[in-house]
Amino acid sequence: MSCFGCSRKYGLFCREYGCPNCGYSYCRKCLKRPVAVPRHNNKTLNVCLICFDKLSKIQTSEKVIDVEALPGTLVSISGKAEGNENTLNADINALLKLEPSVVLIGDVLEPVSAGKAKAAADHSDINENLDSQITKRLKNLKSTEQVITDDELRTRLANLNGLPQKDYSKKDLLLNTDQRTDQEKMNDLLKEFMSEVELNERLETERGEAVSDIEKRLRALRDTPVDDRPSKNSATSPESNTPSDNEQDEEAMLKIIIEKYLAESHLPAASSDLEAELNAEIPKPPKDSVDTEELPWCNICNEDAVYRCKDCDNELFCAHCFRDCHEDDEEYRNHVKENFSAPPKFKENHF
Repeated sequence: MSCFGCSRKYGLFCREYGCPNCGYSYCRKCLKRPVAVPRHNNKTLNVCLICFDKLSKIQTSEKVIDVEALPGTLVSISGKAEGNENTLNADINALLKLEPSVVLIGDVLEPVSAGKAKAAADHSDINENLDSQITKRLKNLKSTEQVITDDELRTRLANLNGLPQKDYSKKDLLLNTDQRTDQEKMNDLLKEFMSEVELNERLETERGEAVSDIEKRLRALRDTPVDDRPSKNSATSPESNTPSDNEQDEEAMLKIIIEKYLAESHLPAASSDLEAELNAEIPKPPKDSVDTEELPWCNICNEDAVYRCKDCDNELFCAHCFRDCHEDDEEYRNHVKENFSAPPKFKENHF
């Protein structure tokens, strides 16, 4: 065994001892803190560190100060006060008969201020009639004063900031149900459509007036006479529909481009002899390369194929891969298979 405190093994030079309080096994070095042990009638014994801390805390909490032994302190004990009431009364009467000196009563004869007098009067009232004073205070607490509302606070804050007052009261915007009838809804929709049509017409007229105003200004800048009165034949009149210089240039460019493409389209075709020579120079692909040669290997493991599955797009499988792929699922079990063997003229060419 070993010591519970320092873990030192017991032997010839290290004997085992027990703590008088807790009973744990310790060596002599760990039991060197003397303290009064309650188990042994408060006998002072050497204990371990843990028990020393516990017992010292208990003793400090239970320690009582002897007040009577303190100098210059007057202590009144309840038991003694009850037994010596007569003697105390006699001493008080003797003190009252004595003539107090001026030094002792100097502070007492000082003028009392109004606040102190009022406080003393209040205390006297409370001592005389405590219930009436409590009821009076409760009435003062229950007295309802005019409370400032949130709207008044908002108006005051707006006036201080110099801003107009706005009402931010909550409105039922999301949960508001439509109380209108079907006829009223139809009438409102018609009014909305009519207002949209009127707005579109007004915008079109304003846009047309703006465009016509710009055209008049352009004609005035080009020294072209401006006709404010729109005539009926304005669409066919040469003055109103006279294209600008830019439009004339664009039309001329379009004509040139069209003529160019027409000239290119009428070029002489290539001779048939030249086409025949070019076609003859191109080598024809061999017949064997037309059809892709099928390799006789399994599509999964590249072993020699044994079966061809009709329902799996004619793919080739070895026996092991076909069994693994088709026996786990009921749908694949119904696939039709046929035996497959490599063609006799097949030669492996890896390059």
